[in-house]
Amino acid sequence: MSETAPVGPKKTAKLVLALLLFLCVLIAVGYQLMPFAKSWWEMGYGEPLPEVKVDEIVARFDPATQEYYRKVEAQALSAYRANNWWHLRSYFVGRDAVRIFVCQQVGGDCYREGLLRKAELYAKRAYLRENHDPLISAICDVYVYQDHYPNNNNSAGELADHALALSQSAYPAACKMAMLTYTVKSFCVANKQEKVGPKIARAFAKFPELCNGLVAQFGNLVVSGAPSKLMFGCADEIFDVLQPYPDVFKQVGQQIDPAFEKRPEEKATRALCLGDFYINWAWSARGTGWANTVTRQGWQLMSDRIGKAHEILTDAWKAYPKDAAIPTMLITVELGGDGKQQKMEEYFQAAIADNPAFYAAYHKKMYFLQPRWHGTVRDVFEFGIQCVKTDRWADRIPLVMPNGLELIADQQPEIYAAPGVWKAVSGVYEEFLKRYPSSCGYRTKYLQAAYVAKQWPTVNSQLAALGDDWDRQELDDETFEKISREAKAHP
Repeated sequence: MSETAPVGPKKTAKLVLALLLFLCVLIAVGYQLMPFAKSWWEMGYGEPLPEVKVDEIVARFDPATQEYYRKVEAQALSAYRANNWWHLRSYFVGRDAVRIFVCQQVGGDCYREGLLRKAELYAKRAYLRENHDPLISAICDVYVYQDHYPNNNNSAGELADHALALSQSAYPAACKMAMLTYTVKSFCVANKQEKVGPKIARAFAKFPELCNGLVAQFGNLVVSGAPSKLMFGCADEIFDVLQPYPDVFKQVGQQIDPAFEKRPEEKATRALCLGDFYINWAWSARGTGWANTVTRQGWQLMSDRIGKAHEILTDAWKAYPKDAAIPTMLITVELGGDGKQQKMEEYFQAAIADNPAFYAAYHKKMYFLQPRWHGTVRDVFEFGIQCVKTDRWADRIPLVMPNGLELIADQQPEIYAAPGVWKAVSGVYEEFLKRYPSSCGYRTKYLQAAYVAKQWPTVNSQLAALGDDWDRQELDDETFEKISREAKAHP
């Protein structure tokens, strides 16, 4: 009876090497075929999803934001792979949703290309294929609840559970911040509604946990090495969301400043966020009503807190004179304080001296010049023309002009009929959209302005260009349908 010869070490090594080579070839071929596999899995699953060139969008970010995006993207995709590597029916579409969402959260949607809505379209398709990954669920929730609120215990409870599940996952803090911020906002809005508050009482018991989670994730964002612009943006969003709710605002807002203790090098950003806290706290004391509805105590609290913001930001400006964000924030302080144009102009000129492309400075000045505050219609138009003349289209500076006039048109729609106004407004939008045709947000604003101005040829051309891809934050379904119906009567 013959015996099988033992496999020697050399043969074993050759077999292992051959296997490794085979696996390398298999991986390489699989990588090359991934786009085809992705397309194959998408066949038969409804309308094609809009293409989003994430890498091209990221290339527009400043270097610090690009670096942080790559870090967050890698962490998010690693968590997604761990959760869904086996889920072939939804893997690719869910992966794309994650990439688009991370891009939007880290770098923003500068040209208003509808990144959040596109992320939701991808996430929704993954969800419908039974992909209930915590971030996929969160993306769907964030889009739905950015302008809405739950109206019963079941929907409120589900929203809270999704936010808390995501906060316990391996996904990065930048993703968790978005979900928690909008969940806290939704709960605040719902609880304030006389007919809705009692209906979500059971789910509202989770509110303190959501607030604590929001503060914790902001701390994690700071520690993760997030760039200054993102940290301030997240803090400002928290303050803005909670400003109408004084008790919650104070509870959460006062915990933002201590988070910077772990990033001592970020003193300028810390001062900026603390100043922003006091500004929003001042307006929270004043309330949102007309001046004659504000109590004496409300005026006093506003004055005290605006004064504190001025002190913090003035000291920071002395320490960091090249930081354009600090004098820009002082424009807002002046708006709520003495309202002196000369002082505002000093802050504005300081902000753009070293950073003439700093959009926020132009935006803050335009708001200051509104007739409801400390300027006139003429001031708004003349400054708008100056913004157009900068020719800084990539930085969106010319758009400050139509945006400023839009605020006036809310109360005085006849402003568009004034000599030269509509020609100037349409000229800016046409030039910008020629350069950035995928900007559904600004195209929707152009449509809205044309409708108010009764410029029907423009209304019809922009409706045709938008199709179904209009910005739902600018126009809800009902308003968009109304404009569409009226436009048909004016071909």
